[in-house]
Amino acid sequence: MYTLLLATVTITALLFFWRNIVLKRGLYRLLKENDTAGFILNHLSDGVIVLDLQNKITHINRAAELLFGLRADDIVGFKVIAEAKAEPQLATLLEIFFPGKGGALAHTIPKHGDHNDDSQEIIIKKFPEQKLRVFTVPRIDTVSKQQTGLIKIVRDITQDEIINRNKSDLVTIVSHQLRTPLAGIKWIFGSLLDGDYGTLSKEQAEIVSRGTEATDDLVVLIDDMLDVAKIEQSQFTYAFANTELVELVKLLVASKQEVAKTKSITIRERYEELSLVIPIDAKRLRIAFSNIIDNAINYSPANTTVTITLKKDGGNVLVSVADQGIGIPEASRDKLFTKFFRAENAQRLREGTGLGLFLARAIVTGHGGAVSFSSEEGRGSTFTVSVPLTRQ
Repeated sequence: MYTLLLATVTITALLFFWRNIVLKRGLYRLLKENDTAGFILNHLSDGVIVLDLQNKITHINRAAELLFGLRADDIVGFKVIAEAKAEPQLATLLEIFFPGKGGALAHTIPKHGDHNDDSQEIIIKKFPEQKLRVFTVPRIDTVSKQQTGLIKIVRDITQDEIINRNKSDLVTIVSHQLRTPLAGIKWIFGSLLDGDYGTLSKEQAEIVSRGTEATDDLVVLIDDMLDVAKIEQSQFTYAFANTELVELVKLLVASKQEVAKTKSITIRERYEELSLVIPIDAKRLRIAFSNIIDNAINYSPANTTVTITLKKDGGNVLVSVADQGIGIPEASRDKLFTKFFRAENAQRLREGTGLGLFLARAIVTGHGGAVSFSSEEGRGSTFTVSVPLTRQ
């Protein structure tokens, strides 16, 4: 009996001892994980602010302290409310919650499962001016999977903006400076071809003509670069006026016939409207159409057809350019309108800048329209420009 009792006590003690060891290990692991998470959080370059469901700040990392000039001890437990905007030391912090003069929170708490994380850019009016990008994501309990608040990630993009602006300014300055000598070179080539300095032989005239074409290509490239710089600086303006669109497209196509003929490409035109006057910037929209038609000609083999179609569709006019060219690989379609991007099969075929479609979409979007396409690699592509019949 005594032996049985002793064994029972011994086993119980061992189990208790083992349970303590397991609990201690679990606690140690939990503390270690928390320390690791805290270490990572406090060494992020982006500011992180954690709030509960009552909009009370529960954590702020070191980067956020430096960004807002606050100490965690002074701000943890603070409830984010519009009335607190009167406190000067909280001005920058609260600007990310209440930008401008609105009394409502800039971001409501996203619903769990909504993967479209909210973000916006906010300019802090002080000297020097500060520009922040704020991301908002839901805070989810790992056990219950319930939402317990939200997390705001604040990134200072002031320097990035300055660098991008300086890059655009450099492109603008260099492009402007290149135009003057190119104009002089083009004038010299023109004078030689006109015989102002004596009659050229057939070979000489051919070489000078090639020089003229290369100069024209450079001028087009510089114009594209200037337009891209203006778009990035929000200086790409439009002068809308009522314009005969059918006539504009016909004249543009006529200007492309000679190039198409040299490549043994036939251009067909199908106009369902004889006349169509709509408010557009004719100069800008001509660039968009020209870039799309040029691509159709340049990336199509000889003895094929490029078809231009114009028709009305509800409140829009649709201008389509269909070719029988190389088509667009599936992997390249998501990036097709990205600046400087060119599909791999296009790079193999000819040189280019990758600016044509970027500019085309920017111009059409500026008109309140859209550019769409369908394509099959090796069989051709169709690009469709949709432009509203009336100003939005």
